[in-house]
Amino acid sequence: MKTKKSLRTLAVVLIGISVGSCSIGDDDADGGPIGTDNDAALVGIWQYTVQNEGEVTLNLVANGSFAVVEADFVASTCISDAGTWTNDDAIIFTRGSADNDGDSVYFLEGDVLTVNPGEGDPLEIFTRITTGMIECASYGF
Repeated sequence: MKTKKSLRTLAVVLIGISVGSCSIGDDDADGGPIGTDNDAALVGIWQYTVQNEGEVTLNLVANGSFAVVEADFVASTCISDAGTWTNDDAIIFTRGSADNDGDSVYFLEGDVLTVNPGEGDPLEIFTRITTGMIECASYGF
């Protein structure tokens, strides 16, 4: 499913940012990576849905960690992952445990996060949600 590829790409992007932009001594008071001013705006829970196909829910935490849940409605499957993230200019980098390493170009406007996962892939439009982080068990697959 393209949603899974896109999520993995976003996660990879988020991971790459954290590794590439941090060095020894670059920690903030909370022990997380120092990033750009956009870090605070990116923090939150974001969801990208493809009607009748699936959705990705991404929680970007201020300490530089992330959690992601990918539900495939067609296959009735769900996977989750966690790792670290950071950003540099307009690129999000991620590092996760399920091959979710990558970098993606993004554009943030209010509560809409548009991610370009890579050449030839469609833009993914995430919206900020306030209902809390979704878990795989929430889907009942």
